[in-house]
Amino acid sequence: MSRPFVGVPRLLWALVVSILMLWSSPVWAEFPLPPSYPDCGLGGECPPDYSPNGDWELGSGFPDGVNVDAISPDERPLGSGSWVDRAWGVTTGRTDVLIAVMDSGIEWDTSQLRTKHFLNAGELPFPQNADGDELGTHDLNGDGVFNMEDWDEDPRLAPDLGGLPEGHADDLLDPSDLIAAFSDGVDDDGNGYVDDISGWDFFWNDNNPYDEVQSDGYSHGTKEARWSAADGGDGGDIGSCPNCMVLPLRVSDSFVGDVNNFALATLYATDMGALVVQEALGTINNTQLAEAAIDYAWNRGVTIIGSAADETAYHHNFPGANHHVVLVHSIRHDSSEVEWANTFFAYSNCTNFGPRLDLSVAAENCSSGATGRGAGIAGLMYSAALDALEAGTLDAPLTGNEAYQLMTHAVDDVAFTPIDDDPDRYPSKPGWDAWYGHGRLNASALVEAVAAGAIPPEADLLTPGWFDTYSLDDTETLSIYGIADASRADSFTWELAAAAGLDPEDDGFQVLATGSGTERMEGLLATVDLATLPGDPEARIEPYTSADTNVSKARKAHVHMVVLRLRVVDDLGRVGAMRKAFYVQRDPDLLPGLPTQVATGIEASPTLVDVDGDGIDDVVFLTSDGDLHVVDAALQSLPGWPQSFGLLDELDATHPDNHLAQPAYAGGEVDATQRHGAIATPAVADLDGDGAVEVVAASLNGELWVWHADGETADGWPFVLDESLVVGLNEPDHNNYDYGFFGAPALGDLDTDGDLEIVIGAMDSRVYAFHHDGSSVSGFPVELREDYQSGGGVESRGERVISSPALGDIDGDGFLEIAIGSNQKTTGTYGLGYVLSHDGLVEEGWPHHLFGAYTNALPFVGEGVPGSPTLCDVDGDGTLEVAMHTIADSGKLLSWNGETYARLARVANDFGGLSNTSEDSASLIMISSGAWGDLDQDGLWDYLIGSMGFAYAGGLLNDGYRNDHDHLLGGWSGQVQEGATGPGLPFLEGFPQIMEDLQFFLNPAILDLDGDGLPEAINGSAGHILHAFNHQGREPLGWPKDTGQWVLGSPAIGDADGDGYLEVWTATRDGHLFAWKTPAVAATAYRTWTSFHHDPRNTGNCHTELRSYPPLPEETGCDGCAGCESSVAPGLGAGRASRGATLALLGGMLWGLSLVARRRRSA
Repeated sequence: MSRPFVGVPRLLWALVVSILMLWSSPVWAEFPLPPSYPDCGLGGECPPDYSPNGDWELGSGFPDGVNVDAISPDERPLGSGSWVDRAWGVTTGRTDVLIAVMDSGIEWDTSQLRTKHFLNAGELPFPQNADGDELGTHDLNGDGVFNMEDWDEDPRLAPDLGGLPEGHADDLLDPSDLIAAFSDGVDDDGNGYVDDISGWDFFWNDNNPYDEVQSDGYSHGTKEARWSAADGGDGGDIGSCPNCMVLPLRVSDSFVGDVNNFALATLYATDMGALVVQEALGTINNTQLAEAAIDYAWNRGVTIIGSAADETAYHHNFPGANHHVVLVHSIRHDSSEVEWANTFFAYSNCTNFGPRLDLSVAAENCSSGATGRGAGIAGLMYSAALDALEAGTLDAPLTGNEAYQLMTHAVDDVAFTPIDDDPDRYPSKPGWDAWYGHGRLNASALVEAVAAGAIPPEADLLTPGWFDTYSLDDTETLSIYGIADASRADSFTWELAAAAGLDPEDDGFQVLATGSGTERMEGLLATVDLATLPGDPEARIEPYTSADTNVSKARKAHVHMVVLRLRVVDDLGRVGAMRKAFYVQRDPDLLPGLPTQVATGIEASPTLVDVDGDGIDDVVFLTSDGDLHVVDAALQSLPGWPQSFGLLDELDATHPDNHLAQPAYAGGEVDATQRHGAIATPAVADLDGDGAVEVVAASLNGELWVWHADGETADGWPFVLDESLVVGLNEPDHNNYDYGFFGAPALGDLDTDGDLEIVIGAMDSRVYAFHHDGSSVSGFPVELREDYQSGGGVESRGERVISSPALGDIDGDGFLEIAIGSNQKTTGTYGLGYVLSHDGLVEEGWPHHLFGAYTNALPFVGEGVPGSPTLCDVDGDGTLEVAMHTIADSGKLLSWNGETYARLARVANDFGGLSNTSEDSASLIMISSGAWGDLDQDGLWDYLIGSMGFAYAGGLLNDGYRNDHDHLLGGWSGQVQEGATGPGLPFLEGFPQIMEDLQFFLNPAILDLDGDGLPEAINGSAGHILHAFNHQGREPLGWPKDTGQWVLGSPAIGDADGDGYLEVWTATRDGHLFAWKTPAVAATAYRTWTSFHHDPRNTGNCHTELRSYPPLPEETGCDGCAGCESSVAPGLGAGRASRGATLALLGGMLWGLSLVARRRRSA
C-alpha cells in the first residue's frame, strides 16, 4: 500500500515559523554594520577587517601577487573564493538571524565576539545605566541590538564576576559576568532551561558554555564562531555573516563528542529561533535522538551545516552524514603561500570526500573552516530571505528543503579534470561528483537568487536510508518514498532515476518513474525491482594493487553502490534535486534475513557466546541508543531481552536538571525516551560461578550494568560514576576529565577466589575493579596520572581512559595484571601505557612512555594510547609480552617489566615480498587494536594490527596537492630476528596489505575460514569493506565482503545457527547486522582471536581459552553423546589436530566448488 500524498498549507507554515521566531527572540530592525556594501568586490568599500589577500576564501577576485596567467582560463572568471564579498553587496546579515555554534564552547574573553553573543532577554533583567536606572528596554543604548554593549555601564556588573580560570581578561565585560550576576535558579522564560542567559553547556548540562579545556591552547568553538559571524573592526577576523548573531552551545570539550549532546543542542537551538546550526563535529555515535533533532530542525526551516571530517577519506562522518544536513568540505589553493597558487579549486587533504558530500566551500583549516564559512553564508541566505519577506518579494519563510536547494544550486561547478589523469588533482566533472559535491558554494549567487524570489522547488527522498544495503536473495523490491513540491510556482514535474557506482555520469542514470502535479506530493514515488537497477550486484570487489590510487580504491569499494536522484522542475524552469546512495548485492554466503537494520547505529563489536546455555552461540550486541540485545541467528530475542541503560538525565522526569518543559518535548513532537549512548563492547561470562553467564555493559554516560542470562539485573548493580570527582576540575593545559565509559569491560579472577571480577577504565582517568556483587576490589579505583618533566617544570594532567584493559599473568607471579592505555601524553610525543597489579598498584617499570609522531592526532579519540593492549607469551618463557601503541607509532612489543622485547619492522624495504602497497617509506600504527595468531603456521605467534603508510603525512604537510596514500593492515611474524637496533619481528610475506580506510579501535579476527590450512586475518575499516588475508595476503573465494557502511567494531566468529560451521558477524555504524557462512568446521577450524579483544570476556589475552564446539555428526558417527566433543585448547596449537585439519580442508574444497556452482547458476 502506498502512502497518501499530503498537502501542507503554505500560509500555515509561514505562521508557525513566524510564531516560533517571535517566541524565542526579540525582533531587531537596525544593524551594527551597514546592511550592505554594494561595491565590495568591485573596488569599493567592504566591511572593516576584510582583506582580499588575507581572506582569499571570501573573495570573488584574486589576492594581490597571484600570477593570474598561471590560473587555468576556465578558472579565472571564478576567482579565489566563495564570492562573499559580492554577496555583501546584497546583505551583511541581520542581527535577528541566529547561528547556533555547536562545538567545544566559547572563550568569553575573545573581544572579537563580545558583542555577537545572543543574550536571552527572557532570563535577564533590563540593563541599567551608570546611575542605576532601568529604561524599560533591553536595548539600553538604542542601537537596535541587545548585546553586551547594553551592559557596559551597569553598576551591578564587573569584568571579573565570571570567575573564569587562566586567560580570562578581567578588563572585559562578557556574558560570563551576566551569568554570574543574574543566575537565580529559576527558568524565567519557561523553555525548560534554567538561567540560559547566553547559550548552554550540553557537555556538563549547565548554563555556562565556556571552553574550559581549549585543546592545544585554542578554542575550536571560538574559531568556528569567528569564521561565521565575527563583525570585524578590531584588527581580527571577519565572519562571512558579520551582522549575524551567535548562540554558543557547548556539546563537547573539542570537535569530537557524543551525538546526543549535539541532538539536545539542535532541539534547543531550533526552539530558541536559530536559523542556522553550525556543527564542525565528528561524533563517536549516532542515535535516534540525533536523527529526530535534525528532522525537527529541517521541518522548521533550519539549515544544519555539517563537517565532512578531515582524513582524506570517504567514510560517513556523523552527525553530518545524516539526511537533511548540508555536508561540506573545504577546497583551497594548491600552494603553501597564496601568492604561488596555480588553482583555488584544490582538494584540501584535511577534509573528506565521498557519496554523501553536498558542497565545497573555499576555506583553509580543514572541513572545520568550510563549516564555519558555510554557516555564515547560510546566515546571509536567511538574512536576504527576511529582507525579501519585508519587501514582499517572498510570501513565506524558507523551508528547510528550499534552503537546501538554494545552497546546492548556487555553486560554481568544479569540472576541470573529468579524467583522472592529473597526479596533483582529484577528478572533477560537470554536475555532482564525489570529490567536490555539487560544486563550490557561491554566496553572491545564493543571496541574489533569494532577493529575487527565485526559490527552487522542493525535492526529497525519504526512503531508502543513506547507505542502506540490500541482498537480492532476501529483498526483491524496494519502495521509494519522497516529496515533490513547488509551492512558489503553479505546477511541476518530477523524475526519479538511478545510476551505478560512486560518481556516475549524468547520462548513466536510468529513469525509474516520472510524474507531475500542482500540489505538494509526499508518498510513494516508485516500487522497483532491485535486480533491474543499474550496476552488477554480483560484482567482485577487485583486489587492491600497488598501482591503485585513492580514486581507484574508492571506486572499487563502491562497486555495489546505486545512486538515486529525484529531480523536480517547476513551470518557471527552476530545478530542485535530492540524491541518495545505497547498496545492492547478491552474496550467497549471507545468512538468510541479513543484512538488516536493527538500530540507528552499532559502534560496539558484536559478540557470539552461548547465553542461554543451550550449546548454541547467541549474538550479543549493544546499540548506540543504549539497548542491549541477545538474539539467535534469526535475530529473535531471547527471553528477558533486550535490556536498556537509563534515560539521559536531560530527559528523565525524576532528575532535577531535566529539560522536559522544552517545546520540542512538551509538544510531543520529539520522543523524550533517549537512553545513554554506548560504544563499549559488552563482556559475557559466568561471574558468580553459578553455571550461568552474566552480561556486563557500560554506557557513555557513566553506568555499568550486570544482567543475568535471563535479563534480570544482578544484585548490586548498576554502578554509576561519581560526577563530583571531575566536575569543575577541567582547565586549559591541566585537566581534561570526562564522565562515562568508552572502553570495554574485561572479566578475570583478580583475587584468585574462583569467580570473576570486572575491570574497566573510565573517562574520569580511573581504572575500576568490582566483584560480581558490585563491591569494589581492594585498591581500586586507581587514577592513571603520571608526573613528567617539561620545559615549564613538573607537570601532571588528568586525561580520559578510553582504552580497554587486557588481563593476564604478565609477570608470572600467579596473579592477573591489568594492561591499559591512557590519553595522557608527555611533552607531546609520548603516550603512556600502564600495567597495574591485581590490587591496583602500578607495576615496576611502568608506565611505559611510548614514542609516536602524532600522539595528539585527534582530541578525545586520538590522544596518548587510545587503542586496547593485547597480551601473548610470544617466546614461551611463561611471562606475557605486551602490545600497546600510541599514534603514528613505529611499533614494538614490551616485556613484563616494561622493557622493549622486540621492535616491529616498519620501513618499506622490509615489507613482505607479496605486500601490495606502493608505500615507499614506512608503516606506522594508528588508532587501532591488535590480534594474535599463527598465520603462516610455523608454530609461532604472529601479530596483526591496523596501520597507515607514512605517505599520509605528506598530505598534511602539502595541503592542496593531491596525495595518494595507503591505509594498511600490518602483520608480523613471531620469529624474532636480531637487527641493528636489537631484536625485531619481520613482516609476514604478504604484509602489509592495503585497507581502503582508517581502522579506528577495532582488531582483526583470526580464523582459517576456508579450511585450506592457512588462517586468515579478518579485518574491517571505516571504508565499509571486510577483508580476509592469509599470510601471503591472499583472500579466499567470495572475499572481501561489502557492508556499505562504516565498520567500527571488530568481527565476531561463532556458530549462531548451530549447523556446525562458523559464521563471521559484524555490525555497522548505520545499525546494520551482517553475517556470512563459512566452510570452517566449528569443532576443528583453526581460530585464535574470535572477537573484540579476543574472547567474550574481553581479556585481550591470546591464551584465554575459547569455547569448544561438538563435532559434525558425520565426522564421528555419534549423535551428540558425551565424550564426542572436540575442544579448542588454549595456546597456539588450538584446533590443529591433523585429522581435523584434513576434514576442514576437504570441507573448504567442497564449499568452494558449491560456491562456484551457485554463482554460475545465478549468472
